[in-house]
Formats: sequence, C-alpha cells, structure tokens
Amino acid sequence: MSATSLHAYALQERGLDTVQANVALGLPVDGRDYGAAADFLIARGVRAVRLLTNNPDKVAALTSFGVACAAVVAMPAMCGPHSRRYLLTKSRSMGQTGLLGSAAGLDPYLSRCTTPESPALRVAARAADAPAPR
Repeated sequence: MSATSLHAYALQERGLDTVQANVALGLPVDGRDYGAAADFLIARGVRAVRLLTNNPDKVAALTSFGVACAAVVAMPAMCGPHSRRYLLTKSRSMGQTGLLGSAAGLDPYLSRCTTPESPALRVAARAADAPAPR
C-alpha cells in the first residue's frame, strides 16, 4: 500500500469520502489506466467484451483503446455499515450505475441493500456466465 493511499484513508477517517480525499490530495478522482488491459485483450484477438462493471469511465476507456463493449452488465454490491458511504459516493459522485441494486427495484440510495440472495445478483451472475462476443 502506498503512502498516498494511507493519506487518503486518513482523510476518509476524518469524514471525507473517497472522491473528496483524492481531490484534497491533488489526485484524480479515479486514476486507473485501462490501456494495459486493452492491449492484453487486443493482443489475444479480443475486439469486443461483455463487461461486468458499474463504471461508465471503464467502458469509455476500453472503447477509446479499441475494445468494444458489446454488453455492459452492472454488478450490484452487497452493502453493510462499512461500505454504505463508499457505495453512495461511487454512485452519486462517480456516476457508477447498478451498484446499489436498482436493477432489482431496490432504492438507489441504499435504504435497503442487496443481499447474496438478491434477484439482481442472480441476474448479474447469469449474464456473467454468457459467452463474450469476439
């Protein structure tokens, strides 16, 4: 774990959310680079994927590198007292969709959380099992 990550976690312990902590440290909200993943896929002849993600930036990044997202399957997250605020931040501040179980008709602001038995998780699992287009 990097010193920067530790600083970000310390700021979160003081009440900032993950986005606010990164911005306070002068970091990008999400500094991940998907170029290596796209290169890996392209090198193996994969030009389109069925992507399991809630992150629209990931879809845009892979597409910009030449990997089409033929389907995007949201992955509802289980939430608890320690993940609730993080999931809300990802949904509200980072535009991540499907995270909060809205596919199952659940409240998008986590008044109820998805559970392992949730219909949304079963649907996502079935979609994940479908073969990705090539």
